[in-house]
Amino acid sequence: MNFLTKTLAATACAAAFVLAAPAAFASTVTVKVNGIDPGTVMKVDVNTGTGTNWQSTSVGAQHVTVTGHSGSSVLDGLTSPLLTWCVELTESVSKGASYTYTVVESVTASWVDSVLKLFTAHSADLTAGTKTQQTTAAAAMQMAIWDLVYGDDYNVRTGKVKEQAGSGGTAAFNNAANLANSWLSDIKSGKDTAIGWQVVQLESDGYYKRGKWVPGAQDLITFVQVSEVPLPGAALLFLSALGFGSLARRKQAAKSPLAC
Repeated sequence: MNFLTKTLAATACAAAFVLAAPAAFASTVTVKVNGIDPGTVMKVDVNTGTGTNWQSTSVGAQHVTVTGHSGSSVLDGLTSPLLTWCVELTESVSKGASYTYTVVESVTASWVDSVLKLFTAHSADLTAGTKTQQTTAAAAMQMAIWDLVYGDDYNVRTGKVKEQAGSGGTAAFNNAANLANSWLSDIKSGKDTAIGWQVVQLESDGYYKRGKWVPGAQDLITFVQVSEVPLPGAALLFLSALGFGSLARRKQAAKSPLAC
């Protein structure tokens, strides 16, 4: 996997919500990878076993656009870019390329509860403050997700999956790593709870073709709002900017995937 030419997919919280109906059946979607923004470049150890394999990659908010679908899912009808997070270091995606994924709406992996706690507690950080602060939060969110998905040690600098400073600079890395570790510490201590969100996974499997293994695309996740709790004021402001404010207030119980 060449991370110099292929970027890891990561995402951050969206600046708006697009309302969609719940799906009854599994479906597939085709997405185009638009790239990471905001993000910073650092080195990631992509070898989750013994030894290390450091690769340079952008870590931050990855945007993908749904260009087609088969079947029905919560992603139907999206026209704005969807924000997703990488949950697989053994595959990659390329900016500008398109991939077809199976939409998994009931994710049962052991890491789901912890990732939901992370997102519930800190999704607002992803759109707050300056661009620099948003970049730090986006990188921290992806780093923390990797740590939780791989059942690691609540420290993004050590363990099975770890990161270190790259061409994005030592200060940018340290700021993101310190923030991620503080969030992970809260989860480890039981401080955070998972309320109001559902994980939806975009899953891509490899396959054999003429006796050769064709790798899949990198698995991604996004978050869907499922709570009847009123939306935060900031979220309603984002919705209002797109003309969705009043609709959101009427349909707070509807599932709504994050989109920018």
